[in-house]
Amino acid sequence: TQWLPRANTRTVRSIQGRPIDRLPVELQAMNQLPPIPPATGFTHRVRISRDYYVRLDRNDYSVHPSMIGRLVDFTLTLDRVIGVCDQQIVADHPRCWAKHQVITDPEHVQVASTLRSAFNKIRRTASTGGLQDPVVASRELSEYDKIFGLEGQDFIGDEQ
Repeated sequence: TQWLPRANTRTVRSIQGRPIDRLPVELQAMNQLPPIPPATGFTHRVRISRDYYVRLDRNDYSVHPSMIGRLVDFTLTLDRVIGVCDQQIVADHPRCWAKHQVITDPEHVQVASTLRSAFNKIRRTASTGGLQDPVVASRELSEYDKIFGLEGQDFIGDEQ
């Protein structure tokens, strides 16, 4: 508050006058702000790996697991980390300024568990040929004696 009145009364050689005298001219020359604010902060495009986390600025942030394998655009502002894919927000976290932290949305964990269960069920079904309980043929041991021609022979420990 003490500096501004003093600064406005000084003549500045580069603008050929006092700043207070130039203010109306500067305000007249200013353009109107655009209707959409410009993007601020850092932006990154990342392909989401199988663990549905992305490392941004030394921290790991969770992303909706349905985005695994897809490219997601991230914007890091001073207070938020926002991930967008196909004009949908798929990650929204408070920005963490600490190092080596893992920030997880509980909804992402729940969805990942559901997707993992469905995938494992499909995999189990495919590995058994579509049958839930495979049928295995079984025989009496005496059948093997007949096959190998050992029927009726006396073995140690047999009682006849």
